Amino acid sequence: MEIRQLISGYYGCWVGNDRAGARALLADDLVFRSPMHDFDGADEFMNCCWQYAAGFSSFEPVQEAYGGNTAYVAYGVGDIKVGEFIRMRDGLISEIWVTFRVTA
Repeated sequence: MEIRQLISGYYGCWVGNDRAGARALLADDLVFRSPMHDFDGADEFMNCCWQYAAGFSSFEPVQEAYGGNTAYVAYGVGDIKVGEFIRMRDGLISEIWVTFRVTA
């Protein structure tokens, strides 16, 4: 699977409220870093962050950059502007590094 397809499917799961589908696209040893949370493991990440899925009524990136097994995706969720650096390993998302800014 190409990283572009993986990311499209992953965000599609967030919009479609498909927790199991989103989890299936994450490596068990996912590394997640953000200004608010650091997680080492996909289950830990999902248990905390899935509560935010309700904010994803649609997904429209404002910027995307892809190269090899990495991507950068920028998007908005309400008044929050988000940037995510994503790394793929063995067809799964293995790292997510998030930055964000509240604009309201």
